[in-house]
Amino acid sequence: NKKFSLTDNGDPITQVTITNGNSSTAFYYYDQKAGDWTIRAARSGVITGTDALTVMPTTLSYYTFSTVGAQTAGTGWPMTMYGMDQYNNIVTSDSSTVVDMTNTGDAGFYTDGDYDTGTTSYTLAVGQVTIYVLDLTAESFTITGTDALDNTGTSASITVAPASVDHFTLSAAADTVAGQRAAYTVSREDLYGNAVTLNAQTVYL
Repeated sequence: NKKFSLTDNGDPITQVTITNGNSSTAFYYYDQKAGDWTIRAARSGVITGTDALTVMPTTLSYYTFSTVGAQTAGTGWPMTMYGMDQYNNIVTSDSSTVVDMTNTGDAGFYTDGDYDTGTTSYTLAVGQVTIYVLDLTAESFTITGTDALDNTGTSASITVAPASVDHFTLSAAADTVAGQRAAYTVSREDLYGNAVTLNAQTVYL
């Protein structure tokens, strides 16, 4: 979304005319993408004029998250949260905004990859921050970040699968009498009590 125009907010143009009797003419440059750009004015047989222009992000508007694949219960993972302006630029000038974290599941947030110290918020650094997530429950959920100005953003859905089989459980049968059968169900669970459904497994009685 970049364009040149003759007036502020005018229609896009690709050329200007310096009229007879004048040595210059004015035009506007508009861009929604932050970055370093080179503006050129050129004509065959004339040395091209150039200007280096930096387009800075505007103010923070919302948050977005890096995408992660399926995760495993009990194993933490990092994600990156980005502070974005209304034109989808990372607000690299922001290294102070505190973002409060919530999720629709049972996941917890941690200060680093050791997953020892829990937290409920992170502070942006150059417009982004690494968050550390750990979930003991097999489920699908989303993460939301919200700051004090109500700028917010929600991740894509994250699926957490059970860990490997850790133990079996038996349903509690009622006491029975001689000559009658007691009905049981054997179930397999991971370390965290999640039902494990993947792959066939023989259980010896």
